[in-house]
Amino acid sequence: MALSAAMTVAQRSSLVAHWHRPLHRAVPNGAGHNRWSKVRHIKGQRDGQRAALIQRLCARLRAAAMDGGPDPAVNAALAQAVAQCRASNVPKASIMAAISAAKPQCSERRLLAVRGPGGSRIVVVYDGREGALLSCVKRLLHREGAALSEVPRGAFEERGWIRTAPHSAAGCPIGQEGALSAAIAAGAEDVNLDGKPGDGDGEEALEFLCPPSELSAVGQRPAAGGAPPVGLRRPFGPPPPGGAAGRREAEGGAAPEGTAPLPRGQRRRP
Repeated sequence: MALSAAMTVAQRSSLVAHWHRPLHRAVPNGAGHNRWSKVRHIKGQRDGQRAALIQRLCARLRAAAMDGGPDPAVNAALAQAVAQCRASNVPKASIMAAISAAKPQCSERRLLAVRGPGGSRIVVVYDGREGALLSCVKRLLHREGAALSEVPRGAFEERGWIRTAPHSAAGCPIGQEGALSAAIAAGAEDVNLDGKPGDGDGEEALEFLCPPSELSAVGQRPAAGGAPPVGLRRPFGPPPPGGAAGRREAEGGAAPEGTAPLPRGQRRRP
């Protein structure tokens, strides 16, 4: 037994004698340090931008489904929003969930008038929960020096707005005459060959105006003619000069009896 203990001590002493410590000339890095930095600073930022894009596109889907229904075949705005989601590789499950989340009872649009700096008027269109939105809007207005006011009667009018590419699907440019022909064929009230970029695409586009109730029907006709729409909205803007009388005169109708046409640039008080 004493012999075995002596042999064990001899083996341990030999191991200690042959052990050496490696010499590093540089600071050692932990395993996976560079990979984690790439994930944190590059992939994390990219994933955040994509999540924000998907959230914005899903909000457009819900708004379009609330206005025109959940069927893209009869809702041009929803069909255009679905096409944008597919172009951005939004998952199909997210598209279906956003459309199904659009409840019909939340589709009523409400107006909120704001008195801005210099006596300017701003109209805010919203739907859904009113209490949470009003508190947020009041906080923002108080910070910017604005205030709520009553909605001025006749100051804003809802219009259907359709934006298409200035060229056909084959790449041929559409001139002013072609734009007017397309507007007549689509049933729009007015067409504008916009000379400045809009919607962040950096390109010129054709703008069609129509009644808001005919937005889906009119929006499908330019696509059938080879010019798919790139934007469909129902914005609020100032009415034509003279209000309803000015609109009838612009459409070729006569003003009602007892009313005289107003000069250009003036509106009749309601």
